Amino acid sequence: VAETPFPFPYQNMISIFLWLFAATTPFMVNANLINIPARFVVNFLAVGAYFSLAEVCDNLEDPYMPYDPNDLPLEAIHRSFNVRLVSFGAVPGSEPMPAPGSPCASTGSPRTTERTASSAETRL
Repeated sequence: VAETPFPFPYQNMISIFLWLFAATTPFMVNANLINIPARFVVNFLAVGAYFSLAEVCDNLEDPYMPYDPNDLPLEAIHRSFNVRLVSFGAVPGSEPMPAPGSPCASTGSPRTTERTASSAETRL
C-alpha cells in the first residue's frame, strides 16, 4: 500500500470537479429554496462536506508518511509493543529452532515442558 502511487490525473480531475461543484451548488440551491437562511446553511454544508471529504482523502492518500501530524506514531507503538513483549520473558524465535528429526521438535518434549514449567515458576 505504501508503495502504490496514486494517479496524478485522477487527483487533478477530482480537484476540478470539486471546484465545479462548489461553483454550481449555490445556483442550484438558490433556485430550489425560498428561505434565505436555509440557502446559506445548505450551501455551506454541501460544499463544506465535499471539501472536508477531499481533505480526509488527501490525508489517507499516503498513510505512512512519517512527518504527517495526523498519522499514528507507528514506530513508538511498535517500540512499546516490543518492550511489553520482552517483559513477558522469553521472546519467540530467540532460541535456535531444533532440527526436524530431533526429539525436541515434537510437541510435549521434555525441553518444552521444562521450559514452560520454569517460566511459570518465574512468574509466580
